[in-house]
Amino acid sequence: MKSIEPNLQHTLKVWWAMAWRLSIVFFGSALIIGGIVWAQKTLLSGVLSDSQNEVFSFFLTATLYLFVTLIPVRMVLGKDFGNFRLECVEANSELDESISPIREEVLAEHVSVDEAA
Repeated sequence: MKSIEPNLQHTLKVWWAMAWRLSIVFFGSALIIGGIVWAQKTLLSGVLSDSQNEVFSFFLTATLYLFVTLIPVRMVLGKDFGNFRLECVEANSELDESISPIREEVLAEHVSVDEAA
């Protein structure tokens, strides 16, 4: 497996793959999550005060959206983008032997910061 330098074209391809999947998932789940939040507000309106209900609704919505956003990420991992592919590889795989120049710069910066401290 050969490591390549990420460029703007690679970044835009990955971004677009994530963006349209996220928008579909968000619009689809917004109806479901909106229904859940509406039902929760209706059922708990006599139990919780308005401010408590708002806080509860916020955390419920944020938690649900957090899990929903994992779906497009999982869909993009392993996707073939033509001249490159997103793959998860082990840290001690053969790819580590061919460190990219960008990674070398980052590693050099961390070493110099660690030595200065």
